[in-house]
Amino acid sequence: MSHLIDHQPVQHSSLCEACLDYFHPSSFLKAISESDTTNTASVTFSKRQSNLADTAGRCEICKLILSNAHEFDNETPTFLLEFTIGDETHDIKRVRLSYQSPVPEDTIPGPGPDIVALRDFIVHALPGDPAGRFIKNRPIEVDVGSSRSIDTAKSWLRQCCTHHPSCNPSGKMTMPTRCLKVDSLTAISLSLTKSQQHPYAALSYCWGPKQFPNLVTTRNSFNDMLENIPLTAFPPTLRDGILVTHQLGLRYLWIDALCIIQDDDHDKNNEIPQMRQIFTNAYCTIIAATAAHCHAGFLHTRELPLVSELCVPYPGPGAKDGSMILRPHEPDEWVLYDPLDDAVNDRAWTLEERLLSPRRLIYSKNHLRWLCETAEYTNGGDLEDRRFVSASKRHTQMERLPPQLSPRVNTLVEVADTVTDDRETWYAWLLIVREYNVRSLTKSKDKLRAIGGIAELYQLRTGDQYCAGLWRRHLAEELLWVVRNPRATFRTMLAEANDPTGSSVRTVGIFPRPKYRAPTWSWASVDGMAANHRMLTTSRFIADVFEVIDCVVVPERPNAPLTGVRSAVLTVRGRLKPAYVQTDSLMLYESEEACQREEYFGTCHLDAVEHEPYPNPRPVYCLEITSRVSHGSAGNQQGITLVDNADIQGVFHGVGGFGTDSIHDNWFAEIEPRIVKIT
Repeated sequence: MSHLIDHQPVQHSSLCEACLDYFHPSSFLKAISESDTTNTASVTFSKRQSNLADTAGRCEICKLILSNAHEFDNETPTFLLEFTIGDETHDIKRVRLSYQSPVPEDTIPGPGPDIVALRDFIVHALPGDPAGRFIKNRPIEVDVGSSRSIDTAKSWLRQCCTHHPSCNPSGKMTMPTRCLKVDSLTAISLSLTKSQQHPYAALSYCWGPKQFPNLVTTRNSFNDMLENIPLTAFPPTLRDGILVTHQLGLRYLWIDALCIIQDDDHDKNNEIPQMRQIFTNAYCTIIAATAAHCHAGFLHTRELPLVSELCVPYPGPGAKDGSMILRPHEPDEWVLYDPLDDAVNDRAWTLEERLLSPRRLIYSKNHLRWLCETAEYTNGGDLEDRRFVSASKRHTQMERLPPQLSPRVNTLVEVADTVTDDRETWYAWLLIVREYNVRSLTKSKDKLRAIGGIAELYQLRTGDQYCAGLWRRHLAEELLWVVRNPRATFRTMLAEANDPTGSSVRTVGIFPRPKYRAPTWSWASVDGMAANHRMLTTSRFIADVFEVIDCVVVPERPNAPLTGVRSAVLTVRGRLKPAYVQTDSLMLYESEEACQREEYFGTCHLDAVEHEPYPNPRPVYCLEITSRVSHGSAGNQQGITLVDNADIQGVFHGVGGFGTDSIHDNWFAEIEPRIVKIT
């Protein structure tokens, strides 16, 4: 019989005698013995098309085959039943039913017949079924707030604490300044916890753009928060975080809206720089991944698509009368986990909250997940039933800190012992920045704040100087960032920038230039999908005459130098050449006359829509940074595009990047290097 995901089958799906044989242990074991690999096995069989119409009425497999009869080239087609096996013996993960097209007799020997997949299935066993001794996957638990789910979460937590040494920070885990104390669900209050040493949870969630919590800590409410707070007073997402904390057996929970005084800038300036320690030291971080705002909650029962499943005999040995459930898998239509399904993955602040945490309990759209530094678990379903979007798409989905920034450390002394200038550590930072910049911020001024914890960890790990989002040792290369804009001309952007709703401009990746928060040579100075570092994708060389002379950054807050910039000046030595950019085509020209003749030499990548009007073509300066593709060969040059600083004579602003055509590889040849200051 067929059934739905949440239904318990009481008997095997209807199969004909022949198809039952394909799931017989003797067929399965024979397939394993004949397989060239340890993780796949195939059973080959044939069906007469003339018989399928009769058997399809009483056999689910034959019915599936008949529905694909248009694929078959002969009367007796051949099929493959392919089993994918996990790391443990006889742990069947997936089953694929495929059609094997015949090879004409006169065909020149080649790689073999074409294989056409008819249907993929993900396999699981029901709790208590004999096959569960071997099949590790279980049905998806849709009730993420049930006692079963919390018991599973507690078992993951125990397993990690007991058996995962790399997930347990060395040294003492000091608590944040304040935590919510949860003695019981009727005894909840804000508690002063600085210098105490108790295990605590942290909540990572979305406030929501217009959904700020109705209960936050302010200067006026601070004393009241120290008293008992009714559970019903908390907005649903925070309330669910309190429930999970209590059910996990923890007494303390850190929530930013409650543990930072929201209308006290002094308190914010003290607490936000502690983000690295707060999430690194958390016993467990509860991630309300599916909640789009603080009033959404995350413990509701999940609604999964209703699909027909098959219940067939388990073919492995040692599980007499065992059964396995085959759930059709259409990855283009639905997967168990897609990062774009979870609102938390669009929020900039939550990236470092996830990456810095040693243990994450993730309440995703479709299920409950566990992710620590050592392992990953899912409460039902298949871990591999997921979609990680490629870097060329909207999201890159980095789930853990790259290994170059591990092992997890807590103190300056521990990090000082591992100081390194490993280039791969820098690449790891670039990947983090690339993902960070596709996420959104409610407050634009938080651009450097919301990644300050990871920047602090990188600085401790390498000993490098932080330059407003870039690093001193690699500054020349990092200046080559651009704002990604794959779908529109700059003329389109200018038109859409006038859209009062702001919705159109967001779709093309370029924004009006924001108020000052970082120097123009930093990706942190603009909004949008910046930091697509060209040095990651091209093999280029810094021009021999280009040199970073000095970089002076005045922090906005001296006690938190990595979280904001008051002013900054970059001094370099390089070749600077005037040019003109046509602002509708973004082509670069040597002169206005060349522009009229359409004799361009390269392309400009402007990084923002300016507030002040300017002529078209616009006069700019091109500062050469890279000179060629490889040693001894010509190629296009790249660098940053500058304009005069209207306030300070002889100083420049950055407005984007540029690249010359390969036929203009000597465009800077006659230019003498000079000192250039950029703010």
